[in-house]
Amino acid sequence: LALEPVDWSLFLKRLRDHSYDASAFQLSGTSPLSDPFELFHSSQKDGANYAGIADGELDRLLEQARAELDEQKRVALTRAVSKRIWALQPLLFVNLRPQLYAISRKCKGARAGLADLHFEDWWLEP
Repeated sequence: LALEPVDWSLFLKRLRDHSYDASAFQLSGTSPLSDPFELFHSSQKDGANYAGIADGELDRLLEQARAELDEQKRVALTRAVSKRIWALQPLLFVNLRPQLYAISRKCKGARAGLADLHFEDWWLEP
């Protein structure tokens, strides 16, 4: 494996064309409320599914999670998606660190999710 630094536009082109042996980059949006469809669904191989993952079970779980309106059920489906990705190992996740949040007592409605904060329910008390 020969390392080759490239500019951002060429890097993205190679990712989209699946023209690489290995690559290092950061994925974000790890909240169970985020939609991982574009990163891992087989229909997105010409999009952001840079690893070229094609798995029927994973596709089914992604589609179900995307359509689920109940938050608890969606979180359960997203966990199943994560377990399936782990089983397939299309990517090597090297950095997932726990986080500790400090939130002012004036901030009400704050709650942490599995991997992120839920900002939609926050308000400030005077």
